Amino acid sequence: RFLRNLVDAVSAPEHHVRVLLTLRADFYDRPLLDPELGPVFSGGLVNAHVMTAAELETAVVEPARLVGADVSAALVGELISDTAAQPGGLPLLQHALTELFERSADASLALDEYRALGGLRGLLSRSSEALFLSMDPERQRVALQVFLRLVRVGSGAQVSKRRVPVGELTALTI
Repeated sequence: RFLRNLVDAVSAPEHHVRVLLTLRADFYDRPLLDPELGPVFSGGLVNAHVMTAAELETAVVEPARLVGADVSAALVGELISDTAAQPGGLPLLQHALTELFERSADASLALDEYRALGGLRGLLSRSSEALFLSMDPERQRVALQVFLRLVRVGSGAQVSKRRVPVGELTALTI
Protein backbone atom coordinates (compact mmCIF):
# COMPACT_ATOMS: atom_id res chain seq x y z
CA ARG A 1 0.00 0.00 0.00
CA PHE A 2 2.85 2.37 0.84
CA LEU A 3 4.54 1.74 -2.52
CA ARG A 4 1.27 2.17 -4.40
CA ASN A 5 0.68 5.53 -2.68
CA LEU A 6 4.25 6.56 -3.42
CA VAL A 7 3.85 5.69 -7.10
CA ASP A 8 0.53 7.60 -7.24
CA ALA A 9 2.08 10.65 -5.58
CA VAL A 10 5.04 10.91 -7.94
CA SER A 11 3.08 9.97 -11.07
CA ALA A 12 0.18 12.40 -10.79
CA PRO A 13 0.89 15.50 -12.90
CA GLU A 14 -0.99 17.78 -10.50
CA HIS A 15 1.28 16.71 -7.64
CA HIS A 16 4.69 18.24 -7.53
CA VAL A 17 6.20 15.46 -5.47
CA ARG A 18 9.82 14.37 -5.82
CA VAL A 19 11.23 11.43 -3.93
CA LEU A 20 14.90 10.88 -3.24
CA LEU A 21 15.67 7.25 -2.61
CA THR A 22 19.13 5.92 -1.85
CA LEU A 23 19.70 2.25 -2.38
CA ARG A 24 22.68 -0.04 -2.03
CA ALA A 25 23.65 -1.97 -5.14
CA ASP A 26 22.79 -5.31 -3.55
CA PHE A 27 19.16 -4.18 -3.22
CA TYR A 28 18.96 -2.62 -6.67
CA ASP A 29 16.70 -5.33 -8.05
CA ARG A 30 13.98 -4.99 -5.40
CA PRO A 31 12.13 -1.94 -6.75
CA LEU A 32 12.45 -3.28 -10.29
CA LEU A 33 10.54 -6.41 -9.27
CA ASP A 34 7.43 -4.39 -8.43
CA PRO A 35 5.36 -3.89 -11.61
CA GLU A 36 4.12 -0.45 -10.52
CA LEU A 37 7.23 0.90 -8.82
CA GLY A 38 9.75 -0.48 -11.34
CA PRO A 39 8.97 1.93 -14.20
CA VAL A 40 8.76 4.94 -11.87
CA PHE A 41 11.98 3.95 -10.12
CA SER A 42 14.01 3.40 -13.27
CA GLY A 43 12.68 6.52 -15.01
CA GLY A 44 14.54 8.99 -12.82
CA LEU A 45 17.47 6.83 -11.86
CA VAL A 46 20.85 8.37 -11.14
CA ASN A 47 23.70 6.05 -10.27
CA ALA A 48 26.45 7.16 -7.93
CA HIS A 49 29.75 5.87 -9.23
CA VAL A 50 33.04 5.45 -7.42
CA MET A 51 34.53 8.86 -6.83
CA THR A 52 37.71 9.87 -8.63
CA ALA A 53 40.72 11.17 -6.70
CA ALA A 54 39.79 14.73 -7.72
CA GLU A 55 36.22 14.26 -6.50
CA LEU A 56 37.46 12.83 -3.20
CA GLU A 57 39.79 15.80 -2.80
CA THR A 58 36.90 18.19 -3.37
CA ALA A 59 34.75 16.23 -0.89
CA VAL A 60 37.45 16.69 1.75
CA VAL A 61 38.68 20.22 1.06
CA GLU A 62 35.52 22.17 0.16
CA PRO A 63 33.40 21.47 3.28
CA ALA A 64 36.46 22.23 5.42
CA ARG A 65 37.03 25.50 3.57
CA LEU A 66 33.40 26.50 4.10
CA VAL A 67 33.85 26.32 7.89
CA GLY A 68 37.29 27.90 7.89
CA ALA A 69 39.24 24.69 8.49
CA ASP A 70 42.55 23.92 6.81
CA VAL A 71 43.37 20.41 5.62
CA SER A 72 47.03 19.78 4.91
CA ALA A 73 47.87 18.58 1.41
CA ALA A 74 49.66 15.55 2.88
CA LEU A 75 46.53 14.57 4.81
CA VAL A 76 44.35 14.99 1.72
CA GLY A 77 46.68 12.72 -0.23
CA GLU A 78 46.63 10.01 2.42
CA LEU A 79 42.87 10.24 2.88
CA ILE A 80 42.40 9.78 -0.86
CA SER A 81 44.80 6.85 -0.88
CA ASP A 82 43.07 5.21 2.11
CA THR A 83 39.56 5.79 0.77
CA ALA A 84 39.83 5.25 -2.98
CA ALA A 85 40.38 1.48 -2.87
CA GLN A 86 38.14 0.87 0.12
CA PRO A 87 34.63 -0.51 -0.42
CA GLY A 88 32.37 1.50 1.87
CA GLY A 89 35.19 3.99 2.35
CA LEU A 90 33.13 7.20 2.20
CA PRO A 91 31.45 6.71 5.60
CA LEU A 92 34.89 5.91 7.07
CA LEU A 93 36.26 9.09 5.48
CA GLN A 94 33.40 11.14 6.91
CA HIS A 95 33.96 9.65 10.35
CA ALA A 96 37.71 10.31 10.20
CA LEU A 97 37.21 13.93 9.17
CA THR A 98 34.60 14.50 11.88
CA GLU A 99 36.90 13.04 14.55
CA LEU A 100 39.90 15.04 13.35
CA PHE A 101 37.88 18.26 13.22
CA GLU A 102 36.43 17.74 16.70
CA ARG A 103 39.90 17.08 18.14
CA SER A 104 41.50 20.03 16.39
CA ALA A 105 42.11 23.06 18.58
CA ASP A 106 42.72 25.43 15.67
CA ALA A 107 40.60 23.95 12.84
CA SER A 108 43.74 22.63 11.20
CA LEU A 109 43.70 18.99 10.15
CA ALA A 110 47.12 17.39 9.82
CA LEU A 111 48.54 14.07 8.70
CA ASP A 112 50.45 13.38 11.92
CA GLU A 113 47.25 13.53 14.00
CA TYR A 114 45.47 11.25 11.52
CA ARG A 115 48.26 8.71 11.68
CA ALA A 116 48.50 8.96 15.48
CA LEU A 117 44.80 8.06 15.68
CA GLY A 118 45.30 5.01 13.45
CA GLY A 119 43.96 6.21 10.10
CA LEU A 120 40.50 5.27 8.83
CA ARG A 121 40.30 1.91 10.59
CA GLY A 122 41.94 3.09 13.81
CA LEU A 123 39.56 6.01 14.19
CA LEU A 124 36.56 3.76 13.66
CA SER A 125 37.92 1.20 16.13
CA ARG A 126 38.50 3.88 18.78
CA SER A 127 34.99 5.28 18.41
CA SER A 128 33.40 1.83 18.40
CA GLU A 129 35.32 0.74 21.48
CA ALA A 130 34.44 3.94 23.34
CA LEU A 131 30.76 3.51 22.48
CA PHE A 132 30.79 -0.14 23.57
CA LEU A 133 32.53 0.68 26.86
CA SER A 134 30.01 3.45 27.58
CA MET A 135 27.20 0.86 27.65
CA ASP A 136 26.07 -0.90 30.80
CA PRO A 137 26.93 -4.65 30.96
CA GLU A 138 23.48 -5.77 29.78
CA ARG A 139 23.60 -3.55 26.70
CA GLN A 140 27.13 -4.76 26.00
CA ARG A 141 25.88 -8.37 25.97
CA VAL A 142 23.07 -7.47 23.58
CA ALA A 143 25.46 -5.55 21.30
CA LEU A 144 27.86 -8.48 21.29
CA GLN A 145 25.07 -10.90 20.28
CA VAL A 146 23.92 -8.57 17.50
CA PHE A 147 27.45 -8.18 16.14
CA LEU A 148 28.10 -11.92 16.28
CA ARG A 149 25.01 -12.51 14.16
CA LEU A 150 26.02 -9.92 11.57
CA VAL A 151 29.29 -11.63 10.61
CA ARG A 152 30.18 -14.98 9.14
CA VAL A 153 33.56 -16.54 9.74
CA GLY A 154 34.66 -18.70 6.84
CA SER A 155 37.63 -20.92 6.21
CA GLY A 156 40.96 -19.45 7.17
CA ALA A 157 39.24 -17.00 9.54
CA GLN A 158 37.90 -15.04 6.57
CA VAL A 159 35.15 -12.74 7.87
CA SER A 160 32.26 -11.44 5.80
CA LYS A 161 28.99 -9.67 6.51
CA ARG A 162 25.83 -11.67 6.97
CA ARG A 163 22.29 -10.48 6.27
CA VAL A 164 20.04 -11.14 9.23
CA PRO A 165 16.25 -10.90 9.35
CA VAL A 166 15.09 -8.27 11.83
CA GLY A 167 13.06 -10.95 13.61
CA GLU A 168 16.24 -12.82 14.49
CA LEU A 169 17.65 -9.72 16.18
CA THR A 170 14.46 -8.72 17.98
CA ALA A 171 14.06 -12.27 19.28
CA LEU A 172 17.32 -12.07 21.23
CA THR A 173 16.86 -12.88 24.90
CA ILE A 174 19.82 -11.87 26.94
